[in-house]
Amino acid sequence: MHFRLLALAVAALMLTLPRVAPSQPGENAIGGDLIVHPSGLQVSAIAIPPFAPAPGTAQLQSDPFSPIIALNLEIAGWFDPLEASELILNQDRRDREAGRPDFAAWNRLGADYLVRGTYTAGDDALVAEVEVWDTSIGERVIGRRHTRPPDEHRDMAHQIADEIVERVTGETGIAQSRILFITQTRAGRELALMDADGGRGRALTEDNATVMAACWGANNAEIFFTSTREYNPDLFLMRLSDRQQWTISRFPGLNLSPHWSPERSLVALTLSRDGNSEIYLMGRQGTDPLRLTYQRAIDSSPCWTPDGRQILFTSDRDGNRPQIWVMDANGRNQRRLTARRGYTFNDGASVSPDGRRIAFTSRVQGQFDIFVMDIDGDDDSWLRLTDNPANDEDPCWTRDSQHLVFSSDRSGLRQIHIMNADGSNTHQLTQRGVNLSPMAEPPQGQ
Repeated sequence: MHFRLLALAVAALMLTLPRVAPSQPGENAIGGDLIVHPSGLQVSAIAIPPFAPAPGTAQLQSDPFSPIIALNLEIAGWFDPLEASELILNQDRRDREAGRPDFAAWNRLGADYLVRGTYTAGDDALVAEVEVWDTSIGERVIGRRHTRPPDEHRDMAHQIADEIVERVTGETGIAQSRILFITQTRAGRELALMDADGGRGRALTEDNATVMAACWGANNAEIFFTSTREYNPDLFLMRLSDRQQWTISRFPGLNLSPHWSPERSLVALTLSRDGNSEIYLMGRQGTDPLRLTYQRAIDSSPCWTPDGRQILFTSDRDGNRPQIWVMDANGRNQRRLTARRGYTFNDGASVSPDGRRIAFTSRVQGQFDIFVMDIDGDDDSWLRLTDNPANDEDPCWTRDSQHLVFSSDRSGLRQIHIMNADGSNTHQLTQRGVNLSPMAEPPQGQ
């Protein structure tokens, strides 16, 4: 949870915690060396004609594969899917009649790669035969048969997209991953889940209360989240398979900002049981709470490094302004990471799964924007990724360490977006209501 949201929650509960003075326009003097960096990816044009029914199979009402694959590849950033124009459709029809692709024709249409697929839709299974061709050399790079239950066409499309990314670029795809987020309802805020492309959004809680923060738990099969459904911000654990829930931490005051470490089998969180917010560790079921910080300041928003050796967090202990700090997993060796001159409000650290970079929110001239820096906090490594007349917040790395999900009010209401890790190729994932605090699914074991 962001530092300013924590302060609001504290005020709402009438806890006597120190408050952070609001920043004034112009308080962060931006140097000319901070810019939004353009993409350095080599983007390939890819044609994805509609999948066709196999002989003897009735055609489905709409193509369940190519639109999803195209969107997933566009979000991945490595590909530019060509629009399914009449020229594309006619060339695909001629290829199918001839029984082979005309690579020269696809090159003239601007396609570096071609995806061709057929499907068989039965009562017991959905089968897709997929080929991917490098049109410049006429070589098939993928030839595979996929089989899934008949209602899992979206999962199959995600799998195909990830396979294309991996086989063509050597990188890991994110299409099969998911995103937790918080969605505004008439009665409060609920926990929700969606695919990495924004599809299949669905609520996980119906508390008619306020869900404040959430994180992925063990094996990505569990979720820790804070809810006020019992009139106090308590920490709960949910099993995704059946949505069974347990209370993990219900100390008086705040029990929030959870972050799970599979390496340590411990959850770090913020507790205000001592009268002000401090960072604690506890077991998966809320056992053996261990206090790590001892400050009269606000300490919040803990974030583990992937190896479980360190914890990043937000504190206003230095000059009553929130900054990102780091400490060992036992609470020792606490030091400030964000020390760049002129940047007096830095919050919400997220460490990339490869352990190399930190994404965070900084307030710049009264506006919240997203930055990244090296894991050691080196001033010269700072890169500003967003610069809109809006607030961009809540950055969280995807499992490939090459994308960030975040919330923004650039379209009016706060929505979830995704972008490349250099600030390019931004896509809005949610379209309705108010949605915030995305948590991308980490790699298994992280």
